[in-house]
Amino acid sequence: MKIYILILTALLLSACNGNTQVIKSKAKDTPEVRAMLEAFNKQEHRIEINECELRYNGNTFFLGSTLEDLKKIFGEPDYNVGYAYGWKKIKIEVLKEKETDSIDNIYVYIYEGYKDIIKPNNDYLLVNSMPLNREMVFADFINNSTYEFDDFLITKHSYDMIKNSCNNKDKIKYSFDSSVPYDYSGGGHLQVRGDFRPDLTHPVERISIYKTRK
Repeated sequence: MKIYILILTALLLSACNGNTQVIKSKAKDTPEVRAMLEAFNKQEHRIEINECELRYNGNTFFLGSTLEDLKKIFGEPDYNVGYAYGWKKIKIEVLKEKETDSIDNIYVYIYEGYKDIIKPNNDYLLVNSMPLNREMVFADFINNSTYEFDDFLITKHSYDMIKNSCNNKDKIKYSFDSSVPYDYSGGGHLQVRGDFRPDLTHPVERISIYKTRK
């Protein structure tokens, strides 16, 4: 089993389609984070999101991997609805392109699952070595990491990051889907959204990963 040793200044080397990227760990070196990492290492299913690549139990896959590539890593999917394929225990669903076998959307479920087919649990996943699970509100994720809220584009329904693909040809959006708190005034059609409330954040329901032009 792969064991994580958390060093605040450590750099992660990520081999992406033949390119080596240097990725800095975003996890703070605290007893609380070390306990989370220890729990992650003991899990049967271990998902990591490292900039342009993803890993499952040490096996690397990408946005743009084929469905057959994922079957070699995850096994046969538990369900197929149209162009969607899902693995219940791993808590991953993907959408395949219509014309090819290439994967163009990846959904990692944390708090909610697809139509109750996927049943989330309390497992951690890692985002650049920073643990995240269903009991953690987004502010706790920020406070336990070196991320800041300003690193994300904050919308009404998600916290978004945009990164380069492994081949640097595309932009990839990582949407941390969550109910985002704001101050509001008025009601109905006259309701006006005010300031973002970082003190009232909610857990992340899922992470949606897809290409974007922005």
